[in-house]
Amino acid sequence: MKIIAEVGSNFKSLDDCINATHLAKSVGADAVKFQLYTHDELYGYPCELASHTGIMPKEWLPKLSEKAKAVGIEFMCTPFSVEGIRAIDPYVETHKLASSEMCHVDMLAVLMALGKPLYISTGGQSLADIAAVAELLDEVPGRNVTFLYCEAAYPSTHVDMRKLSLMDELVGSMGFMTGFSDHSKEVYSVPMLARDNGALVLEKHFNPFNYTDTPDAPHALNVDDFKAMVHALQYTDEPRLGWVKSEQDMVFRHKRRAIVTADIKPGDTLTYNQNFGLYRSKVNDAVGAHPATVHLITGRISKVTKAVGEPLALVDCE
Repeated sequence: MKIIAEVGSNFKSLDDCINATHLAKSVGADAVKFQLYTHDELYGYPCELASHTGIMPKEWLPKLSEKAKAVGIEFMCTPFSVEGIRAIDPYVETHKLASSEMCHVDMLAVLMALGKPLYISTGGQSLADIAAVAELLDEVPGRNVTFLYCEAAYPSTHVDMRKLSLMDELVGSMGFMTGFSDHSKEVYSVPMLARDNGALVLEKHFNPFNYTDTPDAPHALNVDDFKAMVHALQYTDEPRLGWVKSEQDMVFRHKRRAIVTADIKPGDTLTYNQNFGLYRSKVNDAVGAHPATVHLITGRISKVTKAVGEPLALVDCE
């Protein structure tokens, strides 16, 4: 499965984009992707846009392409006009067409003429629309097109992999491949379902700087989560139980452990449910004794001074 880290609007400078390229490589992505558009291309007239809405100047393209080559990751960029395609083409090996542009016949014609592999997202498009585009592209000799199942909600909460199978039945018979453009926040379940349902490509939004005020932040994974997703998709055949970073509060605070309930000093006898018990911790704690070891503590003598609320460990006992 090819994994694309979609930076989208999750940047605020050229340096951000350059650093995001390096970070996309570090988390195991096969490609890093940006977007090139203007208000004119989207709506047909000029307009002032907010400074942090993912607007990338085309002058950045050669610098980002060069950085991607230097770190060994494929550079990709989504166009939103014929002019955008022509600006991007010298710098990419693979083109990507957004869901909103899927039926843009002028863009499709130019992309097919270029002869490079093409990924097409299908969010918000009907099966009839997908079939019409597939039939149009089926007439192109040597075409290399992958249709990406996509729920065009940000973030998406109604992912249904039956749609991927349905789309594969529709376009697979014509020799097209299928993949998944994921707008969910899921790290494991949704991406792995896509893989197990035959997706050859996975596009996932990437927020390497943990921005909260960029348009794509609500449906993007941070560095740790993206890396965990890649590992699960590429290297893990069986699920492994155990905590992940997002469960930190459960591990260090909410799980029951031995907690002092009455002040203890050296020489005191430790008695379960009198001066210690099994409770949550109000501070991060990694030493409080496991519930299964209570019988190894009760009746023993304390070697330390402990205040109410502090964790009690086996090593605290004589």
